[in-house]
Amino acid sequence: MGPREQPDPVKALSALHAEVDRACARLMSSHRDRLQCRRGCSACCVDDLTVFEVEADRIRRAHPELLRDATPHGPGACAFLDQAGACRIYADRPYVCRTQGLPLRGWVDGPGPD
Repeated sequence: MGPREQPDPVKALSALHAEVDRACARLMSSHRDRLQCRRGCSACCVDDLTVFEVEADRIRRAHPELLRDATPHGPGACAFLDQAGACRIYADRPYVCRTQGLPLRGWVDGPGPD
């Protein structure tokens, strides 16, 4: 990348999401007794969640047909849920959805500084 080129924010977001997914996998494996997330489990998938603008842009780019043609899920639930409660944008879901229900600070890698 040259001195005047700016990094692509969507590529940077993809890298961030990949790192978050790796960290979440470790947390989920150590909290299996209380985290039972699976396809169709959508109790925490509610509307009025805040996402970063770059995430909204990624969703708009990746799912134009869905945004244009699909019927959103009813009020109260995330608009991207299908009628069976599955996420229609799962691969492109925002950070808030990737981390929903997980402890914000875990002991997977040992205790951190106080």
